[in-house]
Amino acid sequence: MNGKTVSKKEINEYIKCYKKGEPAKSIARRYNRDISTITYYLKKNNIKIRSVKEAMYIGELKGYFKSNRHIIPTSSKNLTISKAYIIGVLCGDGWLWYDPGECYQIGLGVTDKEFRDYFRECLQIVYKIPCSLETAREKKRNRKLQYITRLCSKEACDDMKNIGGEFKTAVWRVPDIIKKANLKIQAKFIQGFADSEGGIDSGKRRINLTSTNLEGLKEMQELTNNLKIRSVIQKSERDKNRKDCYNLRIQDRESMILFHQHIGFKIKRKQKYLEECLNSYNLWTIPHKESAKLIPKMKELRAQGLTYEEIGKKLGIGMVTAWVNTNKKA
Repeated sequence: MNGKTVSKKEINEYIKCYKKGEPAKSIARRYNRDISTITYYLKKNNIKIRSVKEAMYIGELKGYFKSNRHIIPTSSKNLTISKAYIIGVLCGDGWLWYDPGECYQIGLGVTDKEFRDYFRECLQIVYKIPCSLETAREKKRNRKLQYITRLCSKEACDDMKNIGGEFKTAVWRVPDIIKKANLKIQAKFIQGFADSEGGIDSGKRRINLTSTNLEGLKEMQELTNNLKIRSVIQKSERDKNRKDCYNLRIQDRESMILFHQHIGFKIKRKQKYLEECLNSYNLWTIPHKESAKLIPKMKELRAQGLTYEEIGKKLGIGMVTAWVNTNKKA
């Protein structure tokens, strides 16, 4: 409370105005008081303080303020490259808070500033609504600075909810509109997910897309198949008390090049690791099951007189792989 003495008459005016529907903030302005002063005396006199939802409804109804509903344009309903990226991020690190009457929010909080900034840019391109720029650091020691953005709009949240439901880690699926979209849209969706949940294993020269949601990851794999990117899904070793986790792994030369060409990362450090990994290869290999499928083609090319090196370059495999498989006895 501020230092001015509050008379009984003034307190009665607080109660009278509040009961008529005037917001505590408006009463505070009129009497040059802090809001905390108003609410203190209302509570002291057994006046129930309205919830945010009730305050918004009554305040707008009585004309004390106009609600900014953040109406989105008709064009926001269209599936674009930017929108596909947003959807991919929401299947990963992003969030969709949908609490009817209380909170409608699309957001992201991450340690890579360029990731936050690009996601924010996509939101503003799609919905034409300003998004916040925030930073925060958790109280725990040695925690990195978090870069955050939020878009608050019921209509935008309704749009995303209609596309993909709740987008929670355990239940997300690749939305039907993404499955039916062209390859550029599908690649951008994968990029949004990869920026969130992807990484480079430099030691084993592979890309990992990780999730505890196996069914969602299987659908993600179907999209990578559409782009001719080979992959396998493997279960990670984890403590018994933790949820099972799965990795969609991309590790042969041709597939990693295709990922780099058509998907890639917006996060600079991940893109750098990918490029370093590609540049470091001297000998390219593909999983045994995949190489086995190519054996007839290897033998055909060898019969045509191609060298093992030429066969390797043509099929995107290592020279040794070509030699071993073409010399196998039937």
